[in-house]
Amino acid sequence: MQDIFSAPQHVLSAGDDLRMVRYVQYEDTERACLSLDHSILSLVLKGRKHLYHTGGKVEIGPGEGFFAARGNYLRTERRGNGPGGYVTLVIRCSDAFLASLLLPSEPVSASLDPVMLLRQDPLIDDLVAQLSHYFDRFYEKPRLETVLPLKIRELLTLLATAPANKGFSTLLRKGPTAPSDPLHALMEAHYKEPLTLEQWAFLAGQSLSSFKRKFETVYGMPPRRWIQQRRLQEAHLLLTDARYNVTEVCYETGFQNLAHFIHAFKERYGITPKQRQLAPEPPAILFGR
Repeated sequence: MQDIFSAPQHVLSAGDDLRMVRYVQYEDTERACLSLDHSILSLVLKGRKHLYHTGGKVEIGPGEGFFAARGNYLRTERRGNGPGGYVTLVIRCSDAFLASLLLPSEPVSASLDPVMLLRQDPLIDDLVAQLSHYFDRFYEKPRLETVLPLKIRELLTLLATAPANKGFSTLLRKGPTAPSDPLHALMEAHYKEPLTLEQWAFLAGQSLSSFKRKFETVYGMPPRRWIQQRRLQEAHLLLTDARYNVTEVCYETGFQNLAHFIHAFKERYGITPKQRQLAPEPPAILFGR
């Protein structure tokens, strides 16, 4: 998500804790792969978003949104579907900002997916419309940025207390799903590349022994095993996309040998990549339809 927050003239912010952008795209966009170094809230105003994550595949339309805690890996496709294009409010929050929220506790028995789909109601709709309108009044940017933390606290509280969003308050309290560490950002940025362990250590600015030791402390497994599992995870997602065949997915995710990829995939998931590709997809989750 860093690219859309890189132009200050289009972003409202409150220091490093909070940033908000109204993102507009008028044409269908190829997939974007996102490794989240901040928690994000995305609320669709126009068009549709196809979201792929480790918990599955969903489709999100106007009046819907999702929250993803820091440390998640997502793949998205944005679709305009009309003259209004695709428009979404994207809000980036720091751990400190989320920890400062005063939210009600709630009993939630089931385990929570760190990527949560959210439904809006009339109160939330009104506030989202107001926040979107801020970007039409950018000449008052200093004033808007002064009230931004208050408005985002209000928005998160309304979302957390909406009956349809059971578990959201607990998810916000739970915090990130992965360590906030430069190592995590490094691995997510380069796991598809054919690097040696010595090259990984160099990129991390560490000796080989220090890199291996720190990696196992953070991830609980050796680097090579994590890299293969991460590539297989991405391959599992890509195989749901009919535009890619098995060979393309193999090389797209960093594998150098098709036979090795097929063997590793079957060992991990119990089926071949082709069987995964041909398996019927679970229906996309549609809210308010």
